[in-house]
Amino acid sequence: MPNFDLSEMSDALTAIKQKRHAQIVDPAAHFPELKNAFRSGIENRRKALDASGAITQPYVPNYVILDRAFLIRGFRQGVPSTALSLDSVSLPGENAAYFASKIEPSGTFMNVDEVSFFFWWQSENPTGTTIDVESSLMTFGRWYITAYYGRWWSPWSPSTIGNGRLRVSAELSLFNWTAEPTQPAQQPSQLYSILDENISGYWAPFGGWNQKLGHFSGHYYLHYDRFFVPANGKAVFEVTLRIKADGYHADVGAIFNEASGQQGVICPSVQLAILSAQPIMGSGRSAESSQEGALARGSASRAG
Repeated sequence: MPNFDLSEMSDALTAIKQKRHAQIVDPAAHFPELKNAFRSGIENRRKALDASGAITQPYVPNYVILDRAFLIRGFRQGVPSTALSLDSVSLPGENAAYFASKIEPSGTFMNVDEVSFFFWWQSENPTGTTIDVESSLMTFGRWYITAYYGRWWSPWSPSTIGNGRLRVSAELSLFNWTAEPTQPAQQPSQLYSILDENISGYWAPFGGWNQKLGHFSGHYYLHYDRFFVPANGKAVFEVTLRIKADGYHADVGAIFNEASGQQGVICPSVQLAILSAQPIMGSGRSAESSQEGALARGSASRAG
């Protein structure tokens, strides 16, 4: 299989993250590109269904397992960041990230932290490939929200009473990797809401705080149905844990790195079910080998 320039790919993925964050913050300003992306996604769906319709039944899918991430990276506000103190390991079947997402009290805040696992695959089908994609995340850690009491309150001016909200989700993203990477139309099964908690403080002249605490311990399944990869095309798959925190005068955190061997976020693999009528050259093992070769050429197994 042709080689990827992993350094160039890493830069491109960072640019995509920054663009997506800008679209979330101000979608109206990015409406034309969002509309074009939606049209491109619908076209991908049409091609996938056309290719699926050509399958002669009964048809047994060919399965490929991508079990080693070529990149694990942390982002804050769509930009690679060391604020998460990310430590990671990428081994066959064991892709793990250890980090802490923390927001200290400093007036009004709205923050998005993400840790993403990236996998790649290339089809050898000369007529295009339709695939189903699935993955999962396991999380072990803790969370907290601390909202501070307000020392004064007035109906004629802003309150100093604190409030905080924490939302955590897992998401599977897919890219056809071309000069201008494209994504298919979104499906509900790509996103899993893990946590949505909030708390407020009170008025208290001598200060204090109100707090919620909890733990992460779960397994979250993600899936995409009918993704079309063009002839001999390359695809990149991103599995992300997203942590959104917003509020005023509050501490908010999601911690996955305090207890060695007992906390962390794990993405074992991405699994592909090849649904194309024509057989795909290669196998799960050859797919793994292609990633291992790329890793040896330029991607460290530990990423910050």
